[in-house]
Amino acid sequence: MTPDPWLNNMGFRMVISDKRNVSIFRRVDEDIFVYIIADTRTEYTKVFTEMIIASPDMVTEYTPDSEQKQDQ
Repeated sequence: MTPDPWLNNMGFRMVISDKRNVSIFRRVDEDIFVYIIADTRTEYTKVFTEMIIASPDMVTEYTPDSEQKQDQ
């Protein structure tokens, strides 16, 4: 999960590597889309949210059903 409830509701997840890098991604059907890789010392959720608001077409449509199918 991300620290941002809105991003979580949109189906975004995150992974932290080397304690300094964070990747925000989302699984859509069988594909995984990485949207941003950032330094954990930055306000990466704010930057990413602003990116989505500025360019909503960069985000494919999300349906919770597609994620639930993958979790089974």
